[in-house]
Amino acid sequence: MKRIFILALAAMLSSQALALPDSAPNQPILDADDWVFYSDAPGAGYYSHMDWQMWSSVDDKLNFDGNEVRVIQNSYTGYEIQPESFDASTYKRLHLSVYSDGAPAGATSFRVKLVDFGSNGVYGGGDDTEFELQLPISVQGTWIPFTISVPYFAWNMNIDEIRQVLLTPTPIGSTFYVDNIYFSGGELPSPPPPPYQPPVQPADNAEEPTLSILDTVLFSDAEGGGNYADMNWLRVYYGGIPDKIWVDNNEQKVIEDRFTVFDFTPKSLDLTAADTLEIDLWAEDDYYFKIKLVDFGGDSVYGGGDDTEREYWVHIYNVGQWNHFSIPMSAFASVMNLDDVCQIVLTPYTYYGGRVYVDNIVFKSTPTPKKLALQWLINQHDSMPKVTTDPANDARFIRSYEGDLNDVAYTYDQAVAVIAFATNGHTERARQILDALLYARNNADTLNYNPADPVAHETLEDWLFTGYSPDGSLYESRKTLGPNMWVAMAIYQYAKVTGDHSYDAFAQGITDYALTNFQQADGGINQGLNYDRSILPWASVEENQDALAVMRMFGRVEAELEVFDFLDTWYIYDGSYGLYRFATGRGNYDPFMDVNPWGVLTMGSDYAESMQFVEARMLTTIGSQTGYDYDWDNDDIWWEGTSFVALTYKLLGDVAKYDFLISQIESTQEPSGGINYSEYGTHNGYWQMAAVPGIASTGWFVLALDEFNPFAQ
Repeated sequence: MKRIFILALAAMLSSQALALPDSAPNQPILDADDWVFYSDAPGAGYYSHMDWQMWSSVDDKLNFDGNEVRVIQNSYTGYEIQPESFDASTYKRLHLSVYSDGAPAGATSFRVKLVDFGSNGVYGGGDDTEFELQLPISVQGTWIPFTISVPYFAWNMNIDEIRQVLLTPTPIGSTFYVDNIYFSGGELPSPPPPPYQPPVQPADNAEEPTLSILDTVLFSDAEGGGNYADMNWLRVYYGGIPDKIWVDNNEQKVIEDRFTVFDFTPKSLDLTAADTLEIDLWAEDDYYFKIKLVDFGGDSVYGGGDDTEREYWVHIYNVGQWNHFSIPMSAFASVMNLDDVCQIVLTPYTYYGGRVYVDNIVFKSTPTPKKLALQWLINQHDSMPKVTTDPANDARFIRSYEGDLNDVAYTYDQAVAVIAFATNGHTERARQILDALLYARNNADTLNYNPADPVAHETLEDWLFTGYSPDGSLYESRKTLGPNMWVAMAIYQYAKVTGDHSYDAFAQGITDYALTNFQQADGGINQGLNYDRSILPWASVEENQDALAVMRMFGRVEAELEVFDFLDTWYIYDGSYGLYRFATGRGNYDPFMDVNPWGVLTMGSDYAESMQFVEARMLTTIGSQTGYDYDWDNDDIWWEGTSFVALTYKLLGDVAKYDFLISQIESTQEPSGGINYSEYGTHNGYWQMAAVPGIASTGWFVLALDEFNPFAQ
């Protein structure tokens, strides 16, 4: 074999065991015009004058009965051609054979780079050009022959003064083996090749994917629960061919020549929750195919300075049939953002106009109860129109219920959704809901009713009504303490996650009005305004528990102590059960469930005896389902409240009880991902509970799964 020189930089000995190949690859049959960099194959090809040197303590080669194989380990290794450069412009293909045993020690892909020193033949002389391809090693434990089209390098660099060929394992620190590196094809045809003949095209369709509500579908005729992205299909550098074909009423896209772009408009895609990118490809020849994702950054503007992108290569091995690829999203996430993806770029790596047919481009996310619940919340949010037609204002509420009860956005539900979104990475959605609440408050007079109608305490502008229609107009005319305190809590938790304190004044205004207008001498804060906007004269324990958390969050120390004392007063001994529990409110001793877990979540484990009362009085089993009723008649299971209890037990350290209750809630999860508000829709003494998925029940389920106490600082 002719001498070959390899420049190895930063090579380090791998500490992980490798499975070595047990033989060399099959030797190629060389033509007289082939230019050989490294091979023991006999033939009449030209051999480059190069030396090979490994700067490592490991053996840099293996020998199989006189056939030598080189080891590429740790970092990149280079061939440097001496003393003359190599003119690759007259060649069509670059060949090499690669072996890897796969992760953890073996490479899962490799990069090949050509470096042209320019006419002066000097590295760094000002006219250097280079280009690098990354190719997947999709089959481990066997030699894979790669054939790379040289014109693809020529599109991106000069190739008439090649001085280096660089090989790099991926990930860095891994190892692969290489043999039979040579260029083939002789001189390019002159005149240009004849027009490409109409290709053989697929006679069948790829297998349709099974979709869940978590999946984002870019292109597929498959039916299911996936979310279908709105896109423009842009053909780039094409030569008059059709951009699609139909097989048995199923559409397939055609990609030819250079690249084709999916442009996601009018909004980008958040793919942070996706696990894999699934795609089906069909080709008439052994081609490579490049898939690039482009994230425009938070501004959704191309070239805005915060763009990131990543390309991934696949090899279409099975010629003349559909090839399915499942690409881990971690391959993209390691080098780019995925929360503002605006383009996918598809590039066939063919020679002389070969075509690739594409179907079923889907970002899949493995279903889990939490992912399904979050997706349901997202869908409920997306189903709402913006509160205003102003294009600069993207504020929107989230619908409180799925199905027949979907025309209302209850204020408490908005706050629960803000916290669930903000603590799970969906901060833009949280902001949009806060903006909708702020819009409704600021425009109450013009949105709702005759401003000449004299209404007591209508000057309480910093308080919100308990429910709104999608456009921000009034749905429910009460203004009560609890929902407003929950909005203040949501603002605190949003700011804690994002560092955005622009809504703090909104929360402070809510708090000021509560203390100024409704706090009483016993420390309790009265409930607010009734449906007719008359003053409600009593104080709710539940709503004062909300207020206690808010006073603590915003540093109202004196008010915090006063409200705490009020709540402690209404932590009462129930002689019927010999247990302490919370009363419903000032002067109301009815035993409702929610005040007890919320009492522990806001006031601590000193009040945990109330959970024994919940077990004794509200624990309900109907058929195979176990949970807790809102009241004491045990005729329904209130799934929102069951999440309160589960979270409380987790924070008290009763993991077994937590796990059991979570399993019960999960068993009721609808295919849509939502959790029913209650199982049977009974009347609880205050209102008719809904037996459909709700924001409160689904949002609290997410918080329980996250073990997140929304009342805590």
